[in-house]
Amino acid sequence: MGTTQAWRQAARLSRVAAATVGLFTLLGVAPADAGPITLIASAQSTPNESCSGGTPVTQTSSTLAVAHYACTAGPSVVGADASAAPGVLGVASTGQHAGGSIPLAQFGQTEYSDVIAFAKLDPSLPDTFAVSLTFELEGTLARTSGGAAALTGNVSMDNLFIGTFEINMDLPFRAPGFTVTGTTGPNTVDAQLTTTTGIATVGQLYGIHMTMWGQTYVNFGGSATIDFLHTFGFPSDRPVFNLPDGYTANAGNYLVNNRLVGAAPVASEVPEPGTLTLVGMSIAGLVVRRSVSGGGWLARRR
Repeated sequence: MGTTQAWRQAARLSRVAAATVGLFTLLGVAPADAGPITLIASAQSTPNESCSGGTPVTQTSSTLAVAHYACTAGPSVVGADASAAPGVLGVASTGQHAGGSIPLAQFGQTEYSDVIAFAKLDPSLPDTFAVSLTFELEGTLARTSGGAAALTGNVSMDNLFIGTFEINMDLPFRAPGFTVTGTTGPNTVDAQLTTTTGIATVGQLYGIHMTMWGQTYVNFGGSATIDFLHTFGFPSDRPVFNLPDGYTANAGNYLVNNRLVGAAPVASEVPEPGTLTLVGMSIAGLVVRRSVSGGGWLARRR
């Protein structure tokens, strides 16, 4: 499958985080300090006779980072993509080896970091409370003989919780630090990953960090794809953090009163990778999450 076709298949959900001061006022919740939000996306491939490899494509942003890598110089098909938006990560990779004897390996990697502030809406409540977080994880994997694909991810929040997951078509689904529900492979993943419960304190800032890394590896005649593009992150259809009644969470202008701001469906067609990059660079506050339907791409977090 070509890189362009895979991008056109990606599409279901977008998150437009364009909150205004008026919205915060309406909710009666003061916006949290934006903090040192960091979004990094990188994509790369190793060289062989039909692909020159080259410098990784990397973008860093505080709103939307998108990286796209493709090699079409020879008979082989190579592609890798990565994206990062506030609370949402995605990676994809594809390889179809039709060149010489040297194997091809290509990967996308991405990360998100920010600071979360918790508050209590009722002053009589205790300053300490239990908190956990349920992530959405959705994507597809495929391969033929001579191909391999893997995806790994990690999330940590100071001293509250830490969890990792690993998807490999040759091994059982692994997710230490998470309680997992839903479908976990081998070709389709549509799961919810809930962290362990930590004890947080009102008024204290907590740093959160998420990473994901996905790779395909192909020998001559083999192919492999993985697609977890914009499909690991905060839920958009319910409160983000699992909190007791009377407590809430905020971050920047995209997490307001414990909910992502501006979740809305989008059309089923996604712009060309180059166009999407330009859109991401020009529209401040845009948060995109697309769930992939159909076969195609593979991923793993380092």
